[in-house]
Amino acid sequence: MGGLEVRVSAIVLDLEWTLLNSNKKISCRNYEAIENILSKGIPVIFATARPPRMVKLLLPSSLYDRSFKIFYNGALIIDHRNVMMAHHTMDVSAYHEFLDYMENLDYSPCVSIEATDQLFCNCEVNNSFGVPVNPHIVSLEKMRKLL
Repeated sequence: MGGLEVRVSAIVLDLEWTLLNSNKKISCRNYEAIENILSKGIPVIFATARPPRMVKLLLPSSLYDRSFKIFYNGALIIDHRNVMMAHHTMDVSAYHEFLDYMENLDYSPCVSIEATDQLFCNCEVNNSFGVPVNPHIVSLEKMRKLL
C-alpha cells in the first residue's frame, strides 16, 4: 500500500488553551512529545500574544531555550539561539495620537503599554490570564517617553 510521505519542517504551537492546561502548565505527555520532536531536529515554534518574560515563566527552560518564539502576536520573533529575527514596533506618531485620545476622554481609562519586555500601566493590573504581571505604574505623560 503506497502512502503519502510527509516531511515536517516545523511545529508551531499556541500556548493559550492549546499547549497549556487550565493550570498554565504543559502536561507530561505534551512535554515528552515536544522533546521527541526537538530530538529529531525539527524546529518547535511557540506562538503567543504574551511578552517574553511571561513565556519564560510558563515554559520549562529546556523547551524555551531550544525553540523559536513568536511574542506579541508576531511583533517580536526570537530564534532558538535567542537571536532576534524580527521586531515590529508601533509607529511613534500613532502611539502619541493614541495617548492624546486617551487623555481627552471624559473618564480615566486604564492604559497598558509593553516596552522593553516590561509592562507600564497608569492603573493597577493584578494578572493576565492567571499569571501575575507586576506592572510599572506610570502616568500617561511618562508613557509618552517610552517610545
